[in-house]
Amino acid sequence: MKASNTTQIKPSAFFYSILLIHLIALSCQNQTFSTNQIHEQSLSENTLGEADTSNLESLPETPASNNQNSTPHTNEPNLSLQERAAALKKKELPALKNYFDFDEAEHYAIKTSSNDLLILQNKVQKSGDENLLMSILYSYEPQQIEDVHFLEKLELLGFTKKQISTKKLDRLNYLFSTKKHTKAYLMGCAPVFRDIIVFKKHSKIIGIAKICFQCMRHHIVGSNLNVRNFGQSGDFSRLAILLYK
Repeated sequence: MKASNTTQIKPSAFFYSILLIHLIALSCQNQTFSTNQIHEQSLSENTLGEADTSNLESLPETPASNNQNSTPHTNEPNLSLQERAAALKKKELPALKNYFDFDEAEHYAIKTSSNDLLILQNKVQKSGDENLLMSILYSYEPQQIEDVHFLEKLELLGFTKKQISTKKLDRLNYLFSTKKHTKAYLMGCAPVFRDIIVFKKHSKIIGIAKICFQCMRHHIVGSNLNVRNFGQSGDFSRLAILLYK
């Protein structure tokens, strides 16, 4: 019996060519995928960097570190009245010229409606006290600091008397002083002086201020300084808060 001849099939050159082309194509595909992945990652990092930059630009600037030897900026316009008065007392602000040199102050106030005042105005025959009340509320009197006799009758005429706290005197002193103003107001209404402040030094009356908060008008006697610009830049409101808070 003859042994069968085993035929060995050898890969042809064509097979090797096909295999080589397939491997090259696969290699190119992997390289393309890797390149695209790196490109996408790079774009993502760039986008993140731009977002971070925009966020940083929208944040407020970090204030510079405070120098312990530098003088505090106490003359900023947004300081409260109490802070300004404290700064003046510590000589951190330029010294102002005060209207009065006082060590105590009294506040007189009366609550009268416009209707009540209209009735009083239209009254034909007024009593002496009613005429005095009308003069106090409507006139720019007194003209001299010596004319203080009307103060004795204020409580009888309906005014309430209140001693201003010594804790508020520095702020009061700041309001009644000469200073530069950034805003000025001029009201066209007729003033009604419902508030009166009496300044004293060693129990002696040295100044009087009649105030109309509604019309932002004032009448001040006893000071040698120019008091024309009193109450500007919001000082009327600050004074009202000081007196009634």
